[in-house]
Amino acid sequence: MALCPAGPAQRGKAEQNAGVAVRSSQAVPGELGLFAQRHFRPRETIGHYSGTVYRDPAKVPRDRTYVAYLVLPDIGACWVDGRDGTCLNRINDARNTGMRNNARLLKSGRVIATRAVAPGDEILMPYGPDYWRGRRV
Repeated sequence: MALCPAGPAQRGKAEQNAGVAVRSSQAVPGELGLFAQRHFRPRETIGHYSGTVYRDPAKVPRDRTYVAYLVLPDIGACWVDGRDGTCLNRINDARNTGMRNNARLLKSGRVIATRAVAPGDEILMPYGPDYWRGRRV
């Protein structure tokens, strides 16, 4: 298990551990997942999705596994490739797992809890229909 920072080091703010850790996923066998190390209340920020920012859609990598369309303060509409971002790129979707999503990604890049998340719970959020379109599940 590896503890990790869950927010961007922006505007002179140091990254802080938001109480999450990466370990083997319970939802997606064989993959890594993100787990709460402390309690998160509904609507509480878990962290900020970060990575390489693209303003030109033509420059977004073809493999969009970790890409999110966001509207970031100071940048505006953009695509963020979380492949090289914080450990929030390890959040899985509960789709077809028998588990329930307990978080969601806001257009601002914040990942928030949508219900209470206890220590040890895997953090799961819906990827949305665009992600799943054309993928085999």
